[in-house]
Formats: sequence, C-alpha cells, structure tokens
Amino acid sequence: MDHALKSVSKSIGALELSSLAAAMEAATKKVDENVIYTEHDHLMKKFEDTRESIKSVLNISDDQPSDNDSDTISPDTGTDGDVMEFAPVDE
Repeated sequence: MDHALKSVSKSIGALELSSLAAAMEAATKKVDENVIYTEHDHLMKKFEDTRESIKSVLNISDDQPSDNDSDTISPDTGTDGDVMEFAPVDE
C-alpha cells in the first residue's frame, strides 16, 4: 500500500505525503519497526489532511452522495462483473 500511496500522491503533487509514504515503504522493506510505529500516525494525519484539501478544492462534502455510487467497480472485477486478472509488475 505504501508504494501505491507514494506514487499516486506524487502524481497529484502531494509531495510531502509521497515522501512520508516512501519512508514508510523503505521501513517496511527493512522491517524497521521503530520507524513504522513512530511514523504511522504522522503518515495517516498527512493522508487525511491531503484528502480534506482535495475534497475542499473539488467542493465535496462527506454527506454528499457520489454521482456513481451505484456504478462502483471493485478492484478485482470489471464493469460487467467478470473477474479481471492482473499480471505482476516488476519494479
């Protein structure tokens, strides 16, 4: 999850969030429990701050229904409900 958060946040310009996610990804790979435990709350706070900033810019409220609530596609199914298969990606 840290890798995806790092990449997506960087692509939208949330560079501090991306940097925190990169540090967490590195700590996870090294199994550095100290960094994982001490930085998790900071990462989550920055994630929520970024999420709220995006919602503010897009003028979205928590109680506002999404335009596509009934058309949600889960990560493992396509639009027609067929299971999608993904090939692993080498990094």
